Amino acid sequence: MKIDVSVVISCISAFVALFAALVSYKVYRNSRTLENENHIYKYQLDHFQPLVVAAYEMLDVIDENIAAVKEIQVYDDEMIEEVEEDLDDATDLFRGALIEHSLFLPTEIVKKLENFYEAVFAIVDVDFYDLAKADFDYEEFENQFMNIVNQLRNETFIDEMNLKLRKRLKGK
Repeated sequence: MKIDVSVVISCISAFVALFAALVSYKVYRNSRTLENENHIYKYQLDHFQPLVVAAYEMLDVIDENIAAVKEIQVYDDEMIEEVEEDLDDATDLFRGALIEHSLFLPTEIVKKLENFYEAVFAIVDVDFYDLAKADFDYEEFENQFMNIVNQLRNETFIDEMNLKLRKRLKGK
């Protein structure tokens, strides 16, 4: 029995071509999955930043306005309207940012942010004259918010990525 060399070479070529196609497909799928994961990760980071800014702006405005209300003894209608407008604008800004940027954030984080918003809003959603009695502890709310930020930092491995980046840059 004589083996035809051209048939053997053709079979080996077909096998190599099939193997190369399978490897190429596997690389393509992994690359595409990695690309999608990176895209979602970037979206999470891009969408969390405006929430951080809006939260701090809201806390600052609330703190300033409640302090102003506590200091003043006589209120005029213009001042009442200005304070109420400032507080509404600040809480609306954060709520809008939360609605706009929550799609790519983990559900647990979004729930915590909503609870944070509701706790803050409960303090300012009172009659103007009750604001002077409001117990607004800026540091308490800042700590509560920072706990949420830290949880997101842990879930997105930001600290680990910064460490790897720092090591890579030092190596150059």
